[in-house]
Amino acid sequence: MSKENQPGTPVTLTFEQLKELLAAAQAKPNVLEQKAIDAELEKERKRDLARVQLAKIEAEAMQRKKDGCSHLRLPMSAGKLGGHAAQKGTPGAEWTTGGQAHSTELATLICTRCSATWQFKPTSAEYQAIEQSGMMGWRPPDESRIVRESVA
Repeated sequence: MSKENQPGTPVTLTFEQLKELLAAAQAKPNVLEQKAIDAELEKERKRDLARVQLAKIEAEAMQRKKDGCSHLRLPMSAGKLGGHAAQKGTPGAEWTTGGQAHSTELATLICTRCSATWQFKPTSAEYQAIEQSGMMGWRPPDESRIVRESVA
């Protein structure tokens, strides 16, 4: 072995040669680094797919909850069942809604059980009633009056 090829022998490189050497080393990862990068990308892809699936499941659950909610409860005078969900058409049942008027052109009503929301244009009498006493226990508006309906 010549003296030039022995370990520990100083090597002389110009700045340009060093720059090219570093660029070549960084340009392409070796096989082990590439496997690690591919594994990380696959984990991220699977995590993203799981997030999308979870969001779909949550949206479907919220829709089922809204569709199954009567937005009514039994009054507290009903004894031990007071406050429990009531079927539509139950005599004396109370609406589980509340909301607010944003302007004379828009009001929002929300079911406190299922988070269903209805945005509608209040009449002038409704707007005055909202200003006076709020919207606790209001019946949801007719379908024809709804501007936008959603599930939070």
